[in-house]
Amino acid sequence: VFISAFVHNLIHGGRLPLFEAQKSGRIARAFLEEQPDDAVPRFQYEDHIAALVNDRLWPDSTRAISELRLTIEYESASGWSRMFSSGRLSIDIVDYPGEWLLDLPLLGK
Repeated sequence: VFISAFVHNLIHGGRLPLFEAQKSGRIARAFLEEQPDDAVPRFQYEDHIAALVNDRLWPDSTRAISELRLTIEYESASGWSRMFSSGRLSIDIVDYPGEWLLDLPLLGK
């Protein structure tokens, strides 16, 4: 739910008061792009949003690894950098079952 909500708010200009770049209006645009690794399934962002917004259903818990690439075009906070060009940041978001975190200590045994 966190990944879906965060991506949805960035793409649709949602209110993110603690994210300074969004709060100050420096994010020009955010959008989804093709993911970098075709061997990893794509995170089902659209399905999760449809379930949350339209059906008011909590998405199922994560069962396997997936990823999503979000690209953000922004204006630099520095006036000097703003004079030359805007910035572009691609973020690869990887989702995996939370239980994997619990199993990390077992890897050493």
